[in-house]
Amino acid sequence: MEYHTTFLSLPEGRRIIAVSDIHGHLSLLKALLEKIRYKPGDDLLFLVGDTVEKGPDSLGTLRYVMKLCEEGTVYPTMGNVDAFTLSMLDADGDGEAFLRYVNVRRRHSGSSLITEALDELGLPLGGLSDVPAAKQALRAHLARETAFLQSLPALIETEKYIFVHGGLPMADTSALTAADLPGLLKFDAFLEKAPHFDKYVFVGHWPVVLYSDTVSCADPIIDQKRHVVSLDGGCGVKDGAQLNAVLVAPDGSFSHESYDGLPQVQALDAQTDGGDAFHLRWTERFVERLSAENGIARVRVISCGKTLDVPENYLYTEADGRLCCRDFPAHRLKIEPGDALSLIDETPLGLLVKKGSTSGLYGGRVRAL
Repeated sequence: MEYHTTFLSLPEGRRIIAVSDIHGHLSLLKALLEKIRYKPGDDLLFLVGDTVEKGPDSLGTLRYVMKLCEEGTVYPTMGNVDAFTLSMLDADGDGEAFLRYVNVRRRHSGSSLITEALDELGLPLGGLSDVPAAKQALRAHLARETAFLQSLPALIETEKYIFVHGGLPMADTSALTAADLPGLLKFDAFLEKAPHFDKYVFVGHWPVVLYSDTVSCADPIIDQKRHVVSLDGGCGVKDGAQLNAVLVAPDGSFSHESYDGLPQVQALDAQTDGGDAFHLRWTERFVERLSAENGIARVRVISCGKTLDVPENYLYTEADGRLCCRDFPAHRLKIEPGDALSLIDETPLGLLVKKGSTSGLYGGRVRAL
């Protein structure tokens, strides 16, 4: 696949909106755009990669984004998952890898651009011998969609801003070579490595909750010293995820909004802050089980030696046999009666909730809103 970059000269006096990592969550995208009162043709909407995969409606999301591009000033970029999806449709690609990909998506996430298109076509995929014909049918059925994805730039630069899914290895974009462009789509933990930029750089890819080992907050991070804006609220990959939008007003000021689509409840009891907070993240997911009782497992985090209690059903084993734990904010939030909360999960340790954009445990009662 050949990658390219684009320079845009933006009109003055317009609101700029940046959203990333929609990951097939069409309902969240529509709700977020309604919440921020998006105005097609007036607002400048940048979609910073990973439009598809991992969510319930990749095909519907992609077609909706294509429609938005026809109706307004909308500028999507390529994400690493978008590029990977295209690679799976390559006629010369590995048939076994394609079959494995489809089976994994059906088993673990239930949906993907390719599985949804297979369902639209009514095509069974029983074994390796079915793959060549399935790929051929998919390429014909998805001709418009794949042409759209292939047209997306790896980076969009304007007079004041840069939009790129993963990150940039250098501040000077003029020094980028063709060999650098694939790496712009997948730049893990970019905010920890980013230099200072003259222009604001908007990135997605790395869920912002992974940047803190104490507080699990899904709000976008706006680093005004280094001029980096990290957008990814974790849709499709994190419990308690939210779709974030960073808004840049015509005067250059920043604000943000989000939408999570989770059940809304109201707290009935007060709860004090639980003290020392610890957020068990994917980057420290490997654990040792010390004991388990009544659905609660006591584990030791291999990387730091921390001991904590987690819901036993949050534990899983990777292919290499190592025991892991899903992200878990192991602390109690300060909550007052009447606080509005998003309900993430009911666990033996209490309710896992979000207050604002911060996740944690709540031991009190709630009522539905």
